[in-house]
Amino acid sequence: MSGVERGLPPVLRLFAWAMATMAILSLLYTLAMTRLLHTPHPYGVTLFWGTSQGSDFTTFAERSHHFGTPAYWDDFNYPFTYPAPLAPIFALLFKLPNPLIDYLILCSAALAGWAAWLARELHAAIFVAVVLISSWPVLLLLNTANIEGLVAIILAAGVYAVLRDRFWLGATLIGLAAAMKLFPFILLALLFSRRRYREFAWGLAVAAITTLASLAALGPTILQAQHHIADGFRFIDQAFILSTQPDALNYSHSLFSLLKFTLVVIAHPSPALLNTTLRLYMAVAAIAGIALYFAVIRKLPILNQTLALTICAVLLPPLSADYTLVELLLPFGLLCLYAAETCRADLTPIFACFAVLFAWETFLTIRYSFDRPARTVALCALLIFVLCKPLPWQRLDQPGASA
Repeated sequence: MSGVERGLPPVLRLFAWAMATMAILSLLYTLAMTRLLHTPHPYGVTLFWGTSQGSDFTTFAERSHHFGTPAYWDDFNYPFTYPAPLAPIFALLFKLPNPLIDYLILCSAALAGWAAWLARELHAAIFVAVVLISSWPVLLLLNTANIEGLVAIILAAGVYAVLRDRFWLGATLIGLAAAMKLFPFILLALLFSRRRYREFAWGLAVAAITTLASLAALGPTILQAQHHIADGFRFIDQAFILSTQPDALNYSHSLFSLLKFTLVVIAHPSPALLNTTLRLYMAVAAIAGIALYFAVIRKLPILNQTLALTICAVLLPPLSADYTLVELLLPFGLLCLYAAETCRADLTPIFACFAVLFAWETFLTIRYSFDRPARTVALCALLIFVLCKPLPWQRLDQPGASA
């Protein structure tokens, strides 16, 4: 890098080169497999926009036009597969003149704001541009227009508010994000660590109130609406979480997905065994997560806590597609600022994990798409590094300090 980028610590320069190199490898691989060899999926996973552009968003267009009526629960070829609070969000978005374009503009504006913040703090616009352009989760989010983008925006705003000691605002925003996707509630633990127990309880209350209000608006009754929501979750269980089809195996970087992937390769498990494994996994993940928080996480510096809790939020759900990795952008940005300020020489393993998580990796597609299992391993390794390597930072650790 040139200019102001020369002032960056070596670990950030190395990270940018790794991201760019893997993006080029993936581009060449995809061009060869799709344009020259005409190899079918999954050997040539596309990096290019096409007829499926925005499909995760437009799937709910027709249903959303019937929000608040019994017709909302009719068969529209794809069930509603999100928690209830996202239903009114979709309904509002589809009242806009150009809902898909407007939503992509919102996501793009948020990403541009993140990039402007980090570039200003680091004085390294080229570094930030390289990271953003070569980021696979960002590309996937903009390609699919998944509603995870909105959840990530609200969650990042809430976490940032907590780090700026605006606890009530942070609790409210994290509570809203948790109502929309559940696992973001893990980030409320940042309030618990700072002994902001009333704000912590308020965040839980916001999630509960938002859920009940959304169910009531969906109708015809709260219980009936929840029954339909549960049907959507059961569809996700069968189509993705418990499925052993190639697309389902390639879909998620969840820790459970790695476990399922391993079982399929080794033992070809029955549906009953997979279902039992899922139930055990959920119980063990919940118990182990709580124990890990009280035994280790809450005693670490705030940067470690923010990283560890966000990693858990994208690693522990039984289904977690690559666009959920955009939730890591805020803690990653904070880590970059920490690296530039402290110039620590022992952060390379942490940034190596982030390179695996963020980079294009379609060149890892052989028989199965090994990029998702690689990301799962990287998330586990990153969590271990963050738990074992304290990152004390006065900007976050002292009360009243600014993030």
